[in-house]
Amino acid sequence: MREISRSSYQAFDDCPRKGYWSYLYKGGLSPIDTPLPLLLGVVVHKGMEEMMLGEEDDAKLTDIMLEEWADQGGGVTSKQDEENFQLARALVLGWKRSRLEGFHARFEILSVEKQLNIPIVTNIILQARADIVVRSRMDGSVWVWNWKTTSSTKDWTEKWKYDIQSMTEALSVQEDLGFPVQGCIFEGLYKGTKYNGSSTSPLITGLYDGADWKSKGRSSKNIRRLPVWKSYPGGLTSWLDALDPDILDEQFIRSSPVFKNDPVVHDFLKQLVKEETDNEMMLLKEVPEEDRLLHFRTKRGMRCKWCNFSDACWNGVPVESLLVKPRIPHHKPLDKQAPGA
Repeated sequence: MREISRSSYQAFDDCPRKGYWSYLYKGGLSPIDTPLPLLLGVVVHKGMEEMMLGEEDDAKLTDIMLEEWADQGGGVTSKQDEENFQLARALVLGWKRSRLEGFHARFEILSVEKQLNIPIVTNIILQARADIVVRSRMDGSVWVWNWKTTSSTKDWTEKWKYDIQSMTEALSVQEDLGFPVQGCIFEGLYKGTKYNGSSTSPLITGLYDGADWKSKGRSSKNIRRLPVWKSYPGGLTSWLDALDPDILDEQFIRSSPVFKNDPVVHDFLKQLVKEETDNEMMLLKEVPEEDRLLHFRTKRGMRCKWCNFSDACWNGVPVESLLVKPRIPHHKPLDKQAPGA
């Protein structure tokens, strides 16, 4: 039985060899240290999940996120570690101040992080876990809602029109609910830019001239850019409370509704079944490992710069000697025998 999730499909689509090592080889391997963009995304998702479940206390949300940060391998000692965690915290608490009231006025939450296992064919399961599923209070339409941290706002809302994986997620939710799901809505939480290795996000940095604080402008000899969680009276939460509402709102981007295109989704699923059927044949025990590696080919290019398996592909380093560990599934796994086990 093959289990396909959004993250596994993206890994195979990015590079079949990466997908094989990440999800199939000996049950799958993942980096020992969680890459920072993924770490931030996971911790922000945890904070938003708890908020959608009803927790709105700043201190409790912070504690929950800090625990998730540690569980994911996030550091707590260096200046950079502290800044990164405070940014994740500010994104969640800032969204709460800027968007939560309006969100509840417009939408009813139907589910939060519910795992779905939808059979595509007898031997392939499509796994999905929508961040939240909501119903519009205006017209009753149902939507899958996705949180996305981002370091760029350029054309951000446009790219989701072509995000086929999210459409399949909407189809899975529709199968589970038994009534129509219109499509997806994406909420971007903007991480801001960096200067000299430090964040310039107005959510966590302010400009202080010795008397007054500002959230925008340039630092100079007499105006210092300071971390607000350390330097602003009352800390981060007081800074977010005092931040200009328009500046706060600019840190969050909501896409236009992306309607589910059923013919496109069904065509994609047919292709997926074909690919997975071919892959399944390569996982038989009698298939030599060298044949598997030929099948799950490496897509070489700039993507290799950020891949934790690049030394294995480029320098012949045995994959087991890389800084990797057994993958812990995000989705609840089904019973199976992995190749190489």
